[in-house]
Amino acid sequence: MVLRIVTALILIPVVIWVLFRGGTGPLYLLMLLAGSGLMWEWNRLKGGVDALPLAMAVGVGAVMLALPLTPLKELLWLLPAVLLPALMGLGVWRYQADKPVLDGMLLLMGGLLYCVAPLVWLLEVRLRFGPEWLGLLLIVIWSTDTGALFVGRGFGGPKWIPRVSPGKTWSGFWGGTLCGILGGAGAAYAFSLAIPTGRAIVLSLALSVVGQIGDLAESVVKREAGVKDSGRLIPGHGGLLDRLDSLLFSAPVLAAYLIGVDLLER
Repeated sequence: MVLRIVTALILIPVVIWVLFRGGTGPLYLLMLLAGSGLMWEWNRLKGGVDALPLAMAVGVGAVMLALPLTPLKELLWLLPAVLLPALMGLGVWRYQADKPVLDGMLLLMGGLLYCVAPLVWLLEVRLRFGPEWLGLLLIVIWSTDTGALFVGRGFGGPKWIPRVSPGKTWSGFWGGTLCGILGGAGAAYAFSLAIPTGRAIVLSLALSVVGQIGDLAESVVKREAGVKDSGRLIPGHGGLLDRLDSLLFSAPVLAAYLIGVDLLER
């Protein structure tokens, strides 16, 4: 418990400062470290591939994360056209060397989609729309987690999806969702975001529910892998996937909303 608290007291202020006050360099470095750590954990959970394909996937992830920092961010949509031939070209080389191909390629592409792509959208939100929107996202996720924990423990009741997560209840789901909505609406007001109250409630509802689905998705991956934690990269807290599972699912939803509104209002 002491290690958990000390780690939180050190890491949380650093991460918050970089996200809200950091320049382009620290932001990119933070996302690159997070993306590399997530890819390593994903690789470990799903059985692993050789070091070369993993290093190549991390390199592709580094390029993906760099796109929002450049005026060529429209190339983000062209990345799959480059990524797929590159990885499959590596697959041909591995097959020629009499090594397994299909499982490893699917593992790496799935890891880029699951672990790195959401960080690209998170970076895009921060740079294009401002850190206040990240504040709303984080408050929705934290409020949802806190509400689900305390309401679920306090009221109990029927299990939500017991095969995936036996400890989660319907009362926890609804309690977490309500707290997420209240937290998001409060954040929109506190940060003076340009969003009507009704729309802030609907957006917070979507972020809360999708975040909880992300939590369940990571639970499925861990159950298939037969492990309790995704890793030990964060002392006292487990792995990055354990801490960022909700964020990885909800960040693209926030990005889709903001980019969609921006396009409609032009």
